[in-house]
Amino acid sequence: MFKLIRDVLVILFFSLFFTSICGLKVESPSEVGFVDGKNVSLPCIFTVNDHSEPIDLSKLELEWTNGHAILTYKNGKIETSSSFKGRVMMNEQNLRNGDASLILNNVTEVDMLTCIVTYNGETRRDTIILQYKLFVHCPKFIVASPGEESTFTCDFSSGSRGVQIFIDSPAFSIEWNKDSNKHPIARFSKIDEHYMDGLRMSMSKVHHGTFSLTFKSVKPDDYGNYTCKVNYPHYIQGSAVTALYKGHVMVKSANTVEVTTGDNSNFIYTFSLDTQEGSPSIDNSLLSIEFYKDSNKNPLYLFQNGEQQVLDERMRISRNANGDSFILILKNVEFHHNGTYTCTMCYPNYKEGSTSTILLVRSEGIHNETFPRWTFFIVPVLLFLLGTLVVLHFHKRNKKILRMLDGQEFARE
Repeated sequence: MFKLIRDVLVILFFSLFFTSICGLKVESPSEVGFVDGKNVSLPCIFTVNDHSEPIDLSKLELEWTNGHAILTYKNGKIETSSSFKGRVMMNEQNLRNGDASLILNNVTEVDMLTCIVTYNGETRRDTIILQYKLFVHCPKFIVASPGEESTFTCDFSSGSRGVQIFIDSPAFSIEWNKDSNKHPIARFSKIDEHYMDGLRMSMSKVHHGTFSLTFKSVKPDDYGNYTCKVNYPHYIQGSAVTALYKGHVMVKSANTVEVTTGDNSNFIYTFSLDTQEGSPSIDNSLLSIEFYKDSNKNPLYLFQNGEQQVLDERMRISRNANGDSFILILKNVEFHHNGTYTCTMCYPNYKEGSTSTILLVRSEGIHNETFPRWTFFIVPVLLFLLGTLVVLHFHKRNKKILRMLDGQEFARE
């Protein structure tokens, strides 16, 4: 008995040991959606235990199959089956980085494909179910005041031209979720239909791919993000996100600011909340302000939860007493500060607002007047000289005319 336990432990140890050494892993998504007649990418990523070393292609064998071999890689060669000639592509160079993804052209039917990777004698596989896509389109946002009726009208369409979606199928369903809540606030299917209080869903045109969700009387708790999901067999779930806002955050600034190197640049912003009922006052503790340069994702200035973070030591902030405007001052500007500066403001239950300003920095002593300063000294001198030449010219001409007249008078005598 002891010997049997010992042998089992030895086998288990060596199996774990060799697994840790080889450690081949293959990962692919369980489902990939496609549009009829279009190309689709089938991801297949494989890794070995030692990530520091590049993949040795001499130890690699690969096969994509759907029950029949589609594409194989062995002994440094890629071979494609005759039925898929011209329809599949794989980048051999990507194999060195553990990427065995396949591009399949002109996809027209649902299928199941398996990526099989063998490395140094160890084999792993993963399977992808290829299914049609469902597309759901909803408005990005809707603005409504409390107590007002508001409706999201959405539509869905199929990624297949030849497959009809049967709305009466028990497997067809439409769900609405609010924010991160996993429990649907509204759901429709052939066998199940329910809505939270204050909601109704219109399905009268669902056979034409259109449906709507209506808030009978918007409440403060209704503001937020809503996700609509449409499910149907053999289709990748379609979804769209729409938001219900109370109003807009309005932000205004100058389009361009021009400064000289060494000076300070002032970015002046005014902002307000715009609703159908007017402009309510702003609670600074709820306001969020971010200030970015160009495409840099790290903000230069951040204001959140009533506190500000100046992430660039050259920045200084000045806000008015009413709290509806502020000035961002960039001190001691240099040439590298040229660029586009974007200010984004967020406020709960309001559509965020943003504005961009271009900062133009010019060298000290070079001014942006229509005429350089020296022209104001040179031009008068040139005009004086030109006037003198004109006077001399006419004076000389007049003397010549007088001589001619004197000569004619002398001839008569």
